[in-house]
Amino acid sequence: MATLKQQKSRKEYVCSRYHISIEKGIQYLRFNLTRFSSVSILCMACRPRPSQMTSSETLSQVYGVVESIEDSIGPVEDMIEALQRGIDELENTSDECQEKIDSIMEHFSSGNPASEILEEYINEIDSFKDELEYCKDELEEKQFEMDEGKIEKEIREDNEDDIKQGEIDDDMIKELIEEKKESILGETEECVSNALENLGI
Repeated sequence: MATLKQQKSRKEYVCSRYHISIEKGIQYLRFNLTRFSSVSILCMACRPRPSQMTSSETLSQVYGVVESIEDSIGPVEDMIEALQRGIDELENTSDECQEKIDSIMEHFSSGNPASEILEEYINEIDSFKDELEYCKDELEEKQFEMDEGKIEKEIREDNEDDIKQGEIDDDMIKELIEEKKESILGETEECVSNALENLGI
């Protein structure tokens, strides 16, 4: 099991990742992937992510998908691409788990605890993949809604009388367009965040 401790240095260290000096009296991190692995000395900028905090190859791959999608949150196009990459990676990970189960069953006809864990992983991974596929579909619809020409047309139609009376001018329409785009972007980010929260492993 990985351990991560934050301490104040009693002497000067060198960060294992960035190779920068950690001066005496500065906070730093001591990281062990397992109780038998060597200790890594890290600066505070190198805090391990969940994918680096597990010795399980399967969990590392799944957590890596989550991290990649989290890093993409922003432009809708980037999120859609990250979701598709994540879906593909999860499918590959699920297939790898099944291959491991098949290999185990060749030697243990009734299975063993390892195969049961892998079965649980497959169920959770496939369920999570479905969540990401649904989210991707939602974002593709939102991407269409963010078309500036479409938004402007809707705003002009909804505010036709105010525009004719001069209560809403072109500058105000531009502001309304930006507000609508920001609102849609917020909805897409919320959709992605909600999907990521549904990972059960």
